[in-house]
Amino acid sequence: MAEEKQKEDQKDKIKTNTENFKRAMAQHAQRFELDLLRDRRLLAGEKLLALSKLDKLTPVPPPTADQVAEASVSEFITSLAQPLITTQLINEKVSKIITLAKNQLVILAAQVGHGKSAVAANIAYSLWQQGKKVLLVTTEEKRSAFEHRLVRLKSGINSAKAAQGLLKLSDEEILTVAEILQEIPNFVRVIDKDWVPGKPEFLTTVDGFQFLWEQEVTAGKYDAIVIDYYQNVCGHSEASGSEHWQNQMRFGEFLEVQKGISGMAPIFLLAQVRPPAKNLADVHVKDRLWGAQSIAFRAGQMVELVVDWDRFLTTFFVWKSRDDNNSRSKVTCGYDIDRNAYVVDDWAFSLKQKVWIETRQRENVSEILEKD
Repeated sequence: MAEEKQKEDQKDKIKTNTENFKRAMAQHAQRFELDLLRDRRLLAGEKLLALSKLDKLTPVPPPTADQVAEASVSEFITSLAQPLITTQLINEKVSKIITLAKNQLVILAAQVGHGKSAVAANIAYSLWQQGKKVLLVTTEEKRSAFEHRLVRLKSGINSAKAAQGLLKLSDEEILTVAEILQEIPNFVRVIDKDWVPGKPEFLTTVDGFQFLWEQEVTAGKYDAIVIDYYQNVCGHSEASGSEHWQNQMRFGEFLEVQKGISGMAPIFLLAQVRPPAKNLADVHVKDRLWGAQSIAFRAGQMVELVVDWDRFLTTFFVWKSRDDNNSRSKVTCGYDIDRNAYVVDDWAFSLKQKVWIETRQRENVSEILEKD
């Protein structure tokens, strides 16, 4: 009986994955049709114009090719104002303050070790679960490490630790991880510094990144593009001051051109930020970005993540204006350490949070006693 149930469960999983894949393909096909809308209408207008010349009794002249083109452009501009993703980004609370639309650059900033890669994985995961397709470029972690992040978000299984031989998985857990790893490439394309074998520095140059873009990105291919993280692309740790300035100017201009392409997916740019000298409210996030001022003014939104380690919470501060500190809004989410997920801070999270806090307090007490 147990074996039959396992086979049925496996069939159900395969069926669900297939349905998600078909739904995603249907969505991509629909966007492809929309991209061709202008060309089709233009051709239709030209055909009607040609027919009207043959039929002298036509009471109402058909629209000219220019009129059709103008209407198509107007419709396209209107569509740009509509959100690309109408469901949630990361979770329900974050979705309420981050507006996600086509042709938009969003900067997500955090101090060192405050969760840039974690939020990149959470963005990719939340969109994947809605049948969206994501390009995730990491200049810091290996592709396998990022995929293990996605496995943990979906299943709660720490496959990264298991891959290092630090955790033993059951046969069922191994099967679950294998199925998830097979599913990920259908929705999340992860590219790391090994994209060009033997040249890990390739993606940390603006020229290398532009080459990757030419090879991988076309309008309509992805629903979102996530870059983790910006300063690595511009040679943040190695370039001299003047060289770094030139690199960030070039990269900023490059992104400006890309986000201006019709139908381009929103671009999420992860970045390092300096801690505020006194109070977070005193200094705008754009003034604390490590060498990224030339990028900041191109962003439609800027988001800063601030971690409360003691309470397992992360606050998302969102600036809607590049100049006004008062335009800032915020939401606080729980950070589920079992899945490395940003979750709604509800009663279910509160129960876990209480256990984690008590455990940490006991560990701290033990460390103090050992030192004494």
